[in-house]
Amino acid sequence: CCWQQRIEIPTHHQLASVITDSFNIVESAWLCQLEKSLQPNACDALDTLLESSDGLPVLLSEIRAISASLQPKAIRKNVDTCLVFAEHLAQFGTAFSALNLPEKATEHYATWVKKATITQLNTFPNRWKRYLHLLAFIQHQYSLRQDLLMDIFLKSTQAGLNAATKEEDRRDLGLRAEQA
Repeated sequence: CCWQQRIEIPTHHQLASVITDSFNIVESAWLCQLEKSLQPNACDALDTLLESSDGLPVLLSEIRAISASLQPKAIRKNVDTCLVFAEHLAQFGTAFSALNLPEKATEHYATWVKKATITQLNTFPNRWKRYLHLLAFIQHQYSLRQDLLMDIFLKSTQAGLNAATKEEDRRDLGLRAEQA
């Protein structure tokens, strides 16, 4: 239709360039916002997510994995990890509020962190960009883990209901057999 009316269609490169430039402008605004809203102690706390102490694994490495298991030990680990993210979310609440990242942007940055190595995260040339990624990861993981824990709760409740119904049916059959 456009070519029939002799309307020029931008090339893929031109479109990609406009999108990239727009994204960079928005990201730069978020980075400036972070510089204003993050206190030095908050920066230090974010940096500790990437540091290893006493040869122990880096905290970020330990809390990346998510298990949907209904085993009590796995549930306890999920609850503990969710609490870690809740603490971080509370600690950086003002930064989250100031950024007001859209859900898709949060997911984009969080996915990058999940796929990245600790070395890649540590070698960001711009530390504010690293903080943006880490904050998005914290926010996204907290939401994911809340959803996961709710799913586990619902599945566990349903499993309990099913077991109770099965036991009730078994008892009813036993009573009928005794009465017959």
